[in-house]
Amino acid sequence: MKLFFLTVAALACLVPGGSDAQEGGVVTGLVTLGVSGEPLHGAVVILIGLGEFTTTDGEGRYKFEGVPPGSYELLVEREHLSAERTMVVVVGGETVEASVALALSPIRDQITVTTSARGESTAMEQFNAITTLDSIELARDMAGNIGEALQNEAGVTKRSFGPAASRPIIRGFDGDRVLIMQDGTSSGDLSSQSGDHNVTIDPASLERIEVIRGPATLLYGSNAVGGVVNAITPHDSFRRSQPQGMRGQVLFDAGTTNDQLGGNANLRYGSGRFMTWAGGGARKADDYSTPEGVVENSASNLANGNIGAGYYGERAFFSVAFGIEDGRFGIPGAGELHAHEDGDEEHEGEAFQIDNDQRRQHMRLDVGLQGLENSFVDSTRVILQYIDWNHDEIEIEDGIESIGSSFSNDIFLLRAEVEQKRTANLTGRFGFWAKHRDYLVTGEEALAPPTKHNAFAGFIYEELAVGAKTTVSFGGRVEHNDYNPDPRPIDVEGPDTIPRSFTGFSGSAGLRYDFLDNAAFVTNFTSSYRAPALDELYNFGPHVGNLAFEIGDPTLKHEKITGLDFGVKGRGSGIDTDFNVFYYDINDFVFADVQDEIVDGLRLAPFEQADSRFLGFDAQANFRLVEYLWLKAGFGFVNAEFTETEEFLPRIPPFHGRLEFEIPYRSLTVAPELVWSARQDDVFRDELPTDGYLVLNIKGQYLLARTHVAHIFTVNAFNLTNELYRMHTNFIKVFAPEIGRGIKFTYSLRFF
Repeated sequence: MKLFFLTVAALACLVPGGSDAQEGGVVTGLVTLGVSGEPLHGAVVILIGLGEFTTTDGEGRYKFEGVPPGSYELLVEREHLSAERTMVVVVGGETVEASVALALSPIRDQITVTTSARGESTAMEQFNAITTLDSIELARDMAGNIGEALQNEAGVTKRSFGPAASRPIIRGFDGDRVLIMQDGTSSGDLSSQSGDHNVTIDPASLERIEVIRGPATLLYGSNAVGGVVNAITPHDSFRRSQPQGMRGQVLFDAGTTNDQLGGNANLRYGSGRFMTWAGGGARKADDYSTPEGVVENSASNLANGNIGAGYYGERAFFSVAFGIEDGRFGIPGAGELHAHEDGDEEHEGEAFQIDNDQRRQHMRLDVGLQGLENSFVDSTRVILQYIDWNHDEIEIEDGIESIGSSFSNDIFLLRAEVEQKRTANLTGRFGFWAKHRDYLVTGEEALAPPTKHNAFAGFIYEELAVGAKTTVSFGGRVEHNDYNPDPRPIDVEGPDTIPRSFTGFSGSAGLRYDFLDNAAFVTNFTSSYRAPALDELYNFGPHVGNLAFEIGDPTLKHEKITGLDFGVKGRGSGIDTDFNVFYYDINDFVFADVQDEIVDGLRLAPFEQADSRFLGFDAQANFRLVEYLWLKAGFGFVNAEFTETEEFLPRIPPFHGRLEFEIPYRSLTVAPELVWSARQDDVFRDELPTDGYLVLNIKGQYLLARTHVAHIFTVNAFNLTNELYRMHTNFIKVFAPEIGRGIKFTYSLRFF
């Protein structure tokens, strides 16, 4: 708390008095539904480049005040209703009227806040490769977790240990190299360190998911060198627009093949400067069916709830929020996997099962200043968050339950950030971040001793316009990590638990050149640092969740990642593309060096270091073939090898992609989809190759939009040919193939 108040005081000192800004203008207008001409309440309106956004009122009108003189593009969307960008020219002291009519559109601007230099922006304006899925797209294929929701996006696949335990893999990076966040801060779970751990965030509870492909270490930390997934909740997306009255969303979904059933609701109420919100839901799925039969003990359930309130004054704001997620899921094949204890087979067979029972509680305080009238600082924010993560591995034998291992991960986070006042050429943000973590495991999988992990960092990110067509970006982050483990008990084997400290610098420079009005070339150079993870340093013992007997190395060095990527972005009335080629050279890459030696029924896997390199590309594109037919495509490929031996890295996803033919007509959209993967023969040691596959899905969605309400009906018929297929990145693919033929139904009601 001392650190929190000192940070608030320090940020307050950054705010100079007085103002020398030019007199601003006003941008206002009416947003209507194109077919009927009805005014639309709740549409999101963004002034691109300025980073400001608002929502339309009950009469469909919006208003921006104090807009600096200049030319801006106006973006307006609600659900998948959108319009072409509108150019507005603002003159000081004058009012500009810009009214917009929205229609159902297969192409939409992807809105992001995760890596933008300031405020709301679009993927088209960013230096990073970005994919966003909004709540309507998530409803088209309602998944039980974030890994499943993102598995077919460009450059993304999932690591899994059965359907409930999954996590996104980005550009071949997994584990501690991909950061999962909720509303801009770490989720605090332990999914990065074990294949059978899960991310408990329910996609049905989100406004959208943003995926950043490529390093985001400058803003979010050394464990984001591969990419970031930011799960954004409804109340956070409206945090700065202060909508008045009641608004919210109700969603129900059901599916066959695993008897999926779920529901979620969230409400937000704004009155004057105050806002309150609450939400919650639950979902369950039974054992799922494949063309080979039912996969036993693959059922899951998850419940969540959140509540919060805030005050958003003209200058000062604060909010408090509390959330909880509680879930339980089975681990398929537990009998086979746990037949390793002292070489006997007392747990082998269907009579023995393992369930994971996980709970995450998180409390958050936001406080700051906004709209400051000075020439340097536009807004400041300080976030203080506490996350309490608990995870029990429950052993079930002959119907009797007992706890085999218990995990506790308590985290205190502090993030303080300043958004600079945008000038004619420069915009950016800078700040400070700190973390305190208490990690404790008891029971059979107490591989690492109790450990305290402290970290802090300072960061800055800037974008500078150089002429009318060129923008450059640059930034840096200095981060320090301290690990302080307890000694192992005298009767417990394992390497010494020596304290370790790591300090490193990450930096980046980028260039964006708009070679056409709606097309840009982007290139980025990054030099990133990653401290070894706690499990890489201190684990010792049989780790069934990673199918290995792990031996940590407390003398590991930090990783040094040098990255270079090139991209081309384009957007027009009938096309939207984003193509990227990347190369990463990693010195002292940390990996589990799987050996032939068997210990406790698992292969010995000491953590070692060797230089490696990642080379690949990812692409996503939308094309209008004819008036009512669009082609949407996404691809991802990565080749990852150790530099010296040219041996392939473990569990690298094969070349994969998705083709979707979208047929929109008025309020109805029908979309046949092909999801495919090549065979993966580039495997680590005696890792099993995986055959390629081709899966056919057909999705249909009907959107009924009115002034204050929208109804969305979705049907998704998946794996129509009942293809038997396995994903290479599934730890237990041998006896848990992917789901067979089925159908999902989703209904969503949104009111404004």
